[in-house]
Amino acid sequence: FAKKMLVHGLGGMETHLDNLCRALVARGHTVHVVTTRHPAGVAVEEKAGLRVRYLREAPPGRYSRVWWRVSRRAFHELVGEGPLDLVLSESLAAASVAQLRSRPPVCPFIHGLVLAHLTSEWAQCSGWGDTLRFLGVKVPEMFYYAFVHERPLLRNADAVLAISDQLVPQLENRCRRVLVSYNGVDVDRFTPDEERRSQVRK
Repeated sequence: FAKKMLVHGLGGMETHLDNLCRALVARGHTVHVVTTRHPAGVAVEEKAGLRVRYLREAPPGRYSRVWWRVSRRAFHELVGEGPLDLVLSESLAAASVAQLRSRPPVCPFIHGLVLAHLTSEWAQCSGWGDTLRFLGVKVPEMFYYAFVHERPLLRNADAVLAISDQLVPQLENRCRRVLVSYNGVDVDRFTPDEERRSQVRK
């Protein structure tokens, strides 16, 4: 479950999800992705071992009341098609699924806690307009996500996958089990090459 994929825009969590899906499929797993509306209105995309459902009712690339409702419905539809071994959640995306009593294990990838994100939002403020928007919109929004979605997700998750050692102390008292799953680097793709480096710099 993810609110955004690469079709919605380039970002760290979108790249993480893309790499994760490709790696799981390469290891023989069947992967279903549930995400928000495709910008071009595509409903389903299928590749070998990967099926992506774009929920048309959910605004693309963001959480909304609609997302929590239709993502849970999509989960029930997936279960109706056959048993699921595991539900992985990019950040808060599967929060509504984690609250269900009858479900497979739910494990969210936590890239950072919601309220910690306020620091970077504050750093981007310049001028009175940004400051007022930060105080009037961003702060209430982040507190809402932290207490209404993040806290229950961490409490209900079977295990939480932290992407760094630094997150572990912040998570230990909030959930049952914390595992560290580092963001990896494809060393075949990202290999030092002085000649290519010189060409790119030119």
